[in-house]
Amino acid sequence: MFQRLAAIRGLSAAILFCSFWVSSPIGAQNNQNGNGAIEIIRASEAEYVTVGEGDEGIFILRGGIIVRSGMAYLRAETVKINTRTGEIFGEGKVSFEAGENRLSGEKFYFDNKHSAGVVYSSRAAADPFFLSGSVIKQIETNRYIARDAFFTTCDEKYPHYYFKAKKLWIYKNNEIAAISAIYYVGQTPVFYWPLLLQSDTGTGVITQYGNNLTRGHFLQNTWNFSNPAAEKNQFTPKKGKLMFDWYEKTGYLFGTVLQRDDPDLKYTFDLAISNFKARRTTTDSTGTTVVTNQVLQPDGSYGTSEYFWYKVRADVKGNLHRSLKDDSVTSAYARFQHYKHRNFELEFGERYEPDMTLNAIYRPRFTQQTLQTNILNWEAGITHTSKDTQISLRAIRQLAWYQASNDADSKYAPIYDLSPELTVSHRTYLVRGSEGFFKGIMNRIHLNSQFSRYYRDINSVPVKAFMRNDLFDQVSFYFAFLPWINFVPSAGLGTQYNYTDLDDPLLRREMARQTYGYLFTNNTLRIGYPLLYAQGVHVRRYSFADQGQDLTFNHDRAHAVTASVVSDLNPYALISFSATRDLRPYPIPLKEQERWSDLLSRTQADYDFIRGFTVNLYGLNQRKYNHFNGVGILNNAAYSIQFDTMNTNDFQFYYRLGGYRLPLMRELTLFKITSTYRHNFINIAESNLRLGFETDIQLHDFWRLRLALNSIADQFERYQSVNPAHVPFFDDLVKSLNPFDPNARNNRILNMESFFASIEHDLHKWLLRISFASNRRTIYTGTYLRDRTSFLEQTVFISFTLKDLGGLGLPYTEVYRYNPTDAGIR
Repeated sequence: MFQRLAAIRGLSAAILFCSFWVSSPIGAQNNQNGNGAIEIIRASEAEYVTVGEGDEGIFILRGGIIVRSGMAYLRAETVKINTRTGEIFGEGKVSFEAGENRLSGEKFYFDNKHSAGVVYSSRAAADPFFLSGSVIKQIETNRYIARDAFFTTCDEKYPHYYFKAKKLWIYKNNEIAAISAIYYVGQTPVFYWPLLLQSDTGTGVITQYGNNLTRGHFLQNTWNFSNPAAEKNQFTPKKGKLMFDWYEKTGYLFGTVLQRDDPDLKYTFDLAISNFKARRTTTDSTGTTVVTNQVLQPDGSYGTSEYFWYKVRADVKGNLHRSLKDDSVTSAYARFQHYKHRNFELEFGERYEPDMTLNAIYRPRFTQQTLQTNILNWEAGITHTSKDTQISLRAIRQLAWYQASNDADSKYAPIYDLSPELTVSHRTYLVRGSEGFFKGIMNRIHLNSQFSRYYRDINSVPVKAFMRNDLFDQVSFYFAFLPWINFVPSAGLGTQYNYTDLDDPLLRREMARQTYGYLFTNNTLRIGYPLLYAQGVHVRRYSFADQGQDLTFNHDRAHAVTASVVSDLNPYALISFSATRDLRPYPIPLKEQERWSDLLSRTQADYDFIRGFTVNLYGLNQRKYNHFNGVGILNNAAYSIQFDTMNTNDFQFYYRLGGYRLPLMRELTLFKITSTYRHNFINIAESNLRLGFETDIQLHDFWRLRLALNSIADQFERYQSVNPAHVPFFDDLVKSLNPFDPNARNNRILNMESFFASIEHDLHKWLLRISFASNRRTIYTGTYLRDRTSFLEQTVFISFTLKDLGGLGLPYTEVYRYNPTDAGIR
């Protein structure tokens, strides 16, 4: 009886081993039936052979065997089961069937104890793919390997496309990886990948061709990949990408980005090398300005000057210790960046970067993405948090780029060090509050100690170094006299000590002036409800035991009151006004208005014509609602009380519409108009008007159109008819926004910053994208990159994206019309 039960368990395991080809619902059903009855429908002969004198035996079935478990069938000529080890061996026209899914081979082996097995000379058909290989092996649960694999998701008799790979891995969640994979269309090999991955974000393979004035012809290749094996390793990256770009005039780039995002370890490594070619501007025989990489050489001839550049960027954060019992965590972090040349991102940082490769979505860039990297920041630290206690220790180094007369000597050099900085903070309730007006007393102790050093010139010569220390103990009382009256008085005692050992009289005097003990208060009174309330904050710091006298304010180191009125109509709108009055005694009398800071006001409101008022509805990737039709405003104003005049006013307005079916199109996904008006009443030269437009239209199930435009007007007062240099607005608008005629854009008030147009066409498993972009660009020319040229550059892009392998990614992603990120009517 024991041997019989073991045989049944072995056959059940073998059937489940084969059923990995079945789709999730069937697979789940088989698992549910795994402990059910195993029915031997047909077997010409059954035999049990005992090995030795122990309990070990071999259960043998022969002759056209058909075994059923639920809706799954196993067929073979011979099946042998070792009842002690759990090993199962089958041969002779082996096949497994479950619904429309089928797996066949010459023979199979399965280890029931280790959930591992192999099928030889196998062929498998399961929605949505067909696979064959010399060997298909299960090496662990939910992980399989196929050798000499043939793989396709096309269900035609003669597949339109397929892959051949030396080795193929299949993981859980339909993730696959292949080595030495060749992609065929019909019988023609099209692409070769040394390593190909497919995950829920698609294949990650993106290739783009482009052409413009500064780079000539270029190819940008990106391969985004995921690493399923990282689930079992706490250090290896979970995802990343490889980049290889070739530019006719500027050289090439090879880079990689590796990322991991876990609760206990997060990091991003961004590494790249490039071969940069210097350029210059000149004119051709027709007088047209051109950019060439033939630059002046030291011997007076013209040729290419090439430079080896690199970049290293790292951002790492990990938990060294975490205790849920003690409610504590200790973590460390490090941020590092370095470039061989400050122009690295300027020349190679602007790349086509889609959000997801399965539909090649990306946001159009309105301006040049990157500028010169003149400042670098390095930082490392360790923090410990235990309930209400926080301790941190960190170091910072800031570097600046120095351009030397000999370009080869140019480099980044330190200009500032903060090393180290220690911060300790502890909060605790001295008295817990009650249900009455008294809500409690809280104590806060805070210590900050830091050593700073400043440097000058390319040799990093120290110019000053000093230590700052600040320690205070603060006690806060919390009162709520009525639901609409809240009062939080606080007071404390502290000391501030600053020191330098440099022989610098001015620095020593400043350090002495900033060394003292002090008493301080910080009191907050709020009257009203969030709908409308007034708030006052009074702050004062009075010093004693001063090491150096403050000749202006004596012992009043800080003394001010801030008054504000706020109407928080959440989630509808926000309106606020605030100003600060300086209460310190000045040596000379001041007028009342001279003691006040600017009066700041902020107004924000969003209104959706379908859902009424809302706030923060229209984020960058907003897909909360399928339909939206709304407007929004944001106004920030500063009024100078001292001079009794307006200072600045920034007004922003937008209108957005999306998610609607309109005539001649499948869906208007997005239509957006934005306007930003900045008026500087003191310096009119800083005033400007910005206009923006963006639309995303699905013309058809397989066609998508995208347009975007951004422009700026610096002398918009010329639109007024009374201005002697008056220009009609609409005439200026039409001419200035013409991306194809540079002469029409001359002497315009409204200047185009960027224009973008893209048409996308879904080609089964591929996405074709043709784009045109016109945007302002700055390049540095000459042998030593000392000359600067800015202009409006036109670029044409053509890209092909292999979205996914059909059915192995997210649901419905292989068909463009089911794009899950659409703000459509689904």
